[in-house]
Amino acid sequence: MGKNGQFSSELDDLLSATSGPVNILIKNYNDIIGSIDDKIEMEQRRVSSIRSRLTKQFAALDALLAQLSEQSNYLSSQSSSSSSSSS
Repeated sequence: MGKNGQFSSELDDLLSATSGPVNILIKNYNDIIGSIDDKIEMEQRRVSSIRSRLTKQFAALDALLAQLSEQSNYLSSQSSSSSSSSS
């Protein structure tokens, strides 16, 4: 077998669909990519859930602050009218 035949045989071994190291590496990298894609999807769901929770908490806090502001204004006006009627 000449050098071309030897090279062809080595190349066939490297590129073998079942046991060739190149295809094994491709399969391994595809598995890694699939795993990373799964992790990205999981993190996107987690971030979406956290965002939803924080949005609800912010809305509740905003409503509470508005209520407290109204109470503060009411108490200030009561205090002012109480002070002016006492004078």
